[in-house]
Amino acid sequence: MRSPLQAVCAAALVTLWTPAIAAADPIIYQTAIQQPAQGGGDSLFTRQFIGVKFFVSQPATTAAIGGLFGEVLDIFGAVVRLSSASDFPDSTDLTTPDVLGAARIFDFSGSNQNAAVFSRPLSVTLERGWYALVFGSGLFGTENSEWGGSLPTTGLALGHPRFFISGGLDPETQFRNSATGGSRFTPFLFVAGNVSQPPVPEPGTMALVLSGIVALVRRRQA
Repeated sequence: MRSPLQAVCAAALVTLWTPAIAAADPIIYQTAIQQPAQGGGDSLFTRQFIGVKFFVSQPATTAAIGGLFGEVLDIFGAVVRLSSASDFPDSTDLTTPDVLGAARIFDFSGSNQNAAVFSRPLSVTLERGWYALVFGSGLFGTENSEWGGSLPTTGLALGHPRFFISGGLDPETQFRNSATGGSRFTPFLFVAGNVSQPPVPEPGTMALVLSGIVALVRRRQA
């Protein structure tokens, strides 16, 4: 049977020598289980931007953004910092500093592409807090046209995605909450990247901590 000293030392070794686990899943956030398109959805164009809010519980770095889009012509995606779950982007034309980064998701040179998953690299540093993923057309290099694409419904929603909508480049409109996707099937949108992991103690630090534990146990046994 182990002595108290042996038990404490064994537990300390397990804790200290357990390596930091790298994020096995590169998805930081996604709205739904990815499946083929189930039906038509909301349009994305210069007069309609659609976004979804998400919460980051620990620091992360994005690698790409994207989703399943239908009848794609030319769309963008942007990551926006929010102050709370009830907040919206500070500007409908996404020109304010709360927009952390954006990418042109797809350009099919004037011809529509059938529904498929598209993504583009985008590196943005995220701290703990609320953010939004916004899609539309007419900004960030996309053509200022009347059609950018659509968000077809796809797999079952994960959690309760907080979708919102705006009139895009129409200066008279504001962002507002939306019932995009409904309660069952919903558009598939995602942010991929890596979540920061706690650092692993160096061997010297491990030895110092262990010696302190041993001294403490011996003192209590004396």
